[in-house]
Amino acid sequence: ASDRTDPTLNINYILLYFCGLERRLVVDSENNLVSIDEYSAITEELLRLKALYGSNSSFDRKVDRLLTYSWVLFCNESNQQPPDVLMNRQYEFNIIAAIKLGKAIASGVAIDSELAMLWINNDPEVYLRTPAQRCKNEFLELCKIKYKEKYPVGLTVKPNKTRLTINYRPVNESIEWIEKNFDLPDVTMLSAPVKKIMKVVETCTVALDPYSRYLGRNAESNESLAAIVLLPDELSKNISNTVFIKIKNWLDVQYSENNLVLSVEELLLHFGDEAPMKINKKESIFIARVLEKAGYGCAPDVYYHQAKPDRNGKIVIYRKSSDQTISQSKEFNVIGTILRLGAMVAVVDNHIHELEVEYLKEIIDSSVDLSIGEKLSLHSYLIWRLNTPINMIG
Repeated sequence: ASDRTDPTLNINYILLYFCGLERRLVVDSENNLVSIDEYSAITEELLRLKALYGSNSSFDRKVDRLLTYSWVLFCNESNQQPPDVLMNRQYEFNIIAAIKLGKAIASGVAIDSELAMLWINNDPEVYLRTPAQRCKNEFLELCKIKYKEKYPVGLTVKPNKTRLTINYRPVNESIEWIEKNFDLPDVTMLSAPVKKIMKVVETCTVALDPYSRYLGRNAESNESLAAIVLLPDELSKNISNTVFIKIKNWLDVQYSENNLVLSVEELLLHFGDEAPMKINKKESIFIARVLEKAGYGCAPDVYYHQAKPDRNGKIVIYRKSSDQTISQSKEFNVIGTILRLGAMVAVVDNHIHELEVEYLKEIIDSSVDLSIGEKLSLHSYLIWRLNTPINMIG
């Protein structure tokens, strides 16, 4: 016999070998003829076959079904966690996931974020849109964060009366169809919890859509600055891009030393190869979003101030948190116009008149309609105007 390592071998010969392994796991194990060590060895062999011949989708599914079913036979009563490869999404509800969820619900354990993700990832009735599939790691991480916000102590699910039954249809036709019953709630029959979890999933899917679309056009650029600025804010803490980290560290130093008025040219030096040569609207938004991911707002921000930074000019930074919103209200826009004109008057003779500047600051601070974020943005915009040559832009 060969060592079954030829990837070009006719798949039917592999299936004959597979049927022998299947009989050993499914039939002989019922008669206590298979030790846990032999089970482990057969599992390793199945995984090897899957790696070699898994490009045949039909064979790949057969291996997955046998692996999951045999794990239930040999490991279900132990505290051993199934390997990740057994938790892959299948055409039918993954039986390991169904048992794990059933045990949790039966014991009164609330469905936490881990179990919730296990549920939606293994329910074949759940359709996960492109962002969830293309950005799998980011999607799962964001879902866990959002789920914990929505259900801090988990989602309580009342056990249903329908008991869980799992079926295994052997590839080997000489083996009868196998049915096993468990005294556990059949989670595959529940729809209400899935609908609640899916509301969180949809929120995360929408939040990741810009990032996903970018990766669809630039598949190899998931770690670029242009990509990470499109990530939801909740994922900003875990950004590992070295260029971004250097930018953030430099900004932190400048802020700690009260250097709020920065040279645009010096700032862009830290962007490396992704520094824009010219700064138009698209590039202005890019710069502002990089700073925002680092925890800073800036002026000018073309989105809020209708003005863009000049490569040879200045940019003003301020600390910005996720709860500091800027709504671009009528009050915000009106005061922004006043600041632009007032700054022109304050520096008209190339000398900053402090009384006029204080008056402009008072206009910002005295407004009861502006949010904290809007006031910070306008104060920075005023500083930028006072440090920028007079023009009618913005």
